[in-house]
Amino acid sequence: PPPHPTGAIQVPDWGEVKLSDSIVGGIYTWADATKNGTRIPTKAIMQRIVSVAVHVETYTEKVGKGKWRINSWYRDPVANSNAGSGPGSRHLAGDAVDVSFSGMNGLYEELNNSWPGGVAIKPGVFIHFDTRHEVGKGRARWNY
Repeated sequence: PPPHPTGAIQVPDWGEVKLSDSIVGGIYTWADATKNGTRIPTKAIMQRIVSVAVHVETYTEKVGKGKWRINSWYRDPVANSNAGSGPGSRHLAGDAVDVSFSGMNGLYEELNNSWPGGVAIKPGVFIHFDTRHEVGKGRARWNY
């Protein structure tokens, strides 16, 4: 999406969030998680975005290929429906991210073998991972 006109969003019970600010002190910003401010999360969703951002930053550093392309992070109900996802999508909760970068198969193998949450792949297109395990949901694996 085009640049947000104000560069900031107002999140209920959270306050103003500058889209250029890092989520957890790393390279991923609130613009990455909110589709450049076109999706306004709640306070609870913001907290889950922070939780998954820690893992995204950790794995990005471990893989060492620079910032990943964020295909999708938080989705509001309209965006989720437009993406063809159901009401159980972890993107609605803010704790799922779809990423792509050159050589992502190595990350997929590692996540598939050891990640306690959800992991999926659309080969050559993106990897999905989520922190469903942090909210009492079990491990999940699937392919697109």
